[in-house]
Amino acid sequence: MLNSLSTSVVSFLLLPGIHPPFRRAIFHPGSCIEMERVSPCLVGPRQDSEQSEDVPLPEYLTREPHMHGIPAVLYLDNGGWLIGFNWGEFEGGLWSANQDGSETKNLLPSVDVHALVPVPGGVVVLAGVAQATLDEGSAFFVPVSEWDKAKAFPILDLHSSPEAYIQKSPDTILVATNKAILRINASGVPQTLFELPNGSLFPRSVLLADRTIYVGMRGYILRLLPQSTGYKSEWLSPPEGRRANLD
Repeated sequence: MLNSLSTSVVSFLLLPGIHPPFRRAIFHPGSCIEMERVSPCLVGPRQDSEQSEDVPLPEYLTREPHMHGIPAVLYLDNGGWLIGFNWGEFEGGLWSANQDGSETKNLLPSVDVHALVPVPGGVVVLAGVAQATLDEGSAFFVPVSEWDKAKAFPILDLHSSPEAYIQKSPDTILVATNKAILRINASGVPQTLFELPNGSLFPRSVLLADRTIYVGMRGYILRLLPQSTGYKSEWLSPPEGRRANLD
């Protein structure tokens, strides 16, 4: 809840039409200095890292090894499915399946799938894991095809786990990793909008308000304001969360 900020670690979920009070902050490694009270107006869809295992799967899908953890499911126009699993350090995978799930094909073994994002010509798969000192991520592309002919091709090393994303346009995705905010597309050409040199962002949600980007994190919100050359970054914190260590 946005008004329940008494715990030491907070994950912000930014909802359209809700204008919580925050304070603009100057960020220094390991600390935050309050500046002024702001109330951002946020609109647009949100994709959270907090997912549920209670996702409907094809009726006759038989669980195979590594089909455990948090699923990401996408029904394809040709009647098949893409099904990914995020099982953390135990590793999930990506499968294609026929319409009722009775037949499957493993496309990516031993990866943790965070999201399946439809783009022109296919699907971008965001995968990665952040566990203890391990933090890695990748993007793959699955071209449109029949389910039994599907293949996944690596397009980008994200260098960190993709914890949240939002689809900015039909072929452009904003990805928040633990280290950076990236703009990517199916061709794999990335643009780094923001990078944290030290520590971790721990992103939990991403929102767009016009061209401004908001990233909800543990105890802070990162706001990226569009400029003529790139983005200006600002840190917002609630009055109750005046100091936090992001290392």
